Amino acid sequence: GFQDIAFSTAEPFRVTQLGCPKESFPIPPTGASYGKEDAIKCPAGDRTITVAFSASLAPIGPIAARNLIRISPQVDDLSYAAVNNVLSVPGKFTAGTLYKVRLEPSALSDAQGRALEMPAPSEAFLSFAERESFLTLPDQPMKLFRPMSDIRRLFDEP
Repeated sequence: GFQDIAFSTAEPFRVTQLGCPKESFPIPPTGASYGKEDAIKCPAGDRTITVAFSASLAPIGPIAARNLIRISPQVDDLSYAAVNNVLSVPGKFTAGTLYKVRLEPSALSDAQGRALEMPAPSEAFLSFAERESFLTLPDQPMKLFRPMSDIRRLFDEP
């Protein structure tokens, strides 16, 4: 008789998300271009760009990571860390600066040795929020106060 054999192929190894740890843009298989008007404002705490993939990454060196991710303006002290399917890129990003992040087709592979499928570049814009500035009083270290300059700025914003 006949046998019913079912099988499925794994999703191609590709970029799926670009942004920061808490918020990101979806990246379709054909690539994407998000304009300045859609820029993500990343929270102040973790100044890191993240790129998510459809599968776990093979070990990636700094040159391969730099070939994939282009950031302008230039950022000092960038490092690259791949954990499972996410490439994290922390650095000395300046608060309030709009960064253009461009992903270029490059020679990366996943943990199974499959090459990155990336027919076209993708780009997006993001910035990092200012860290909140609180003051403490020497005799009351558990109470936090905002400086008047911060309060004034809240009323001056359009």
